[in-house]
Amino acid sequence: MDIKVLHRQGASIRQIARDTGFSRTTIRKVLKDVAPKRYGPRRERPGKLEPFFGRLQELLAARPQAPATVLHSVIAREGYTGHYERVKCFSKPCSLRTVSLLELHFDLLANRSTAVSS
Repeated sequence: MDIKVLHRQGASIRQIARDTGFSRTTIRKVLKDVAPKRYGPRRERPGKLEPFFGRLQELLAARPQAPATVLHSVIAREGYTGHYERVKCFSKPCSLRTVSLLELHFDLLANRSTAVSS
């Protein structure tokens, strides 16, 4: 039950504490507050990879097909402490990679069905 509703109905702080299981000091704090505390939007924090965006773009410009493992090891030597997956998703956007794998899979299935039917 709502503490403020019980108080408006005339219940004492002790009675509310017995009914709800909260301590009397907690009941008093709730009754004193005008509105419940709300969390606001958090400010954006830079990711661990952001300082290395420029360096990763340089590396990808020099070798567009560079594996993410190589990119990760290069920036790790330069101070990157984040996870390999972040580098992989940066170098080849995850959604595009998934779509291209699906297209490849469907192409292979289509080739098999045409070879079987011929």
